[in-house]
Amino acid sequence: AEEEIERIQGIITSRQGEVVNVERWGRRKLAYEINKKKEGIYALIRFGGNQEILAEIDRRCRLNESLMRHMTVISEGPPVPVVEPGVPPAEAGAAGTEPAGEGVTAPEPSE
Repeated sequence: AEEEIERIQGIITSRQGEVVNVERWGRRKLAYEINKKKEGIYALIRFGGNQEILAEIDRRCRLNESLMRHMTVISEGPPVPVVEPGVPPAEAGAAGTEPAGEGVTAPEPSE
């Protein structure tokens, strides 16, 4: 799994992209079986780049038989704060993590 993450980071950096954050979530149970497997190793890679990088990552992930699934989500606006496990978001923001972007705040209570 670590080799796959490094390959994707290599694709990003070789095309003048920027790897912002890599979160290794580890082995987790899948929502449903995929190719008779019940568990998988999850990772989240946040990066900045252009359409060429996105197309190349998508192409390589489709061809890589060791990857069961991949998903790309395009985020517009400022980066989402990185929250440490077990730390409430209010404390994480105070600890100097990235500021929250629009749409990340909790809804206001109705009066």
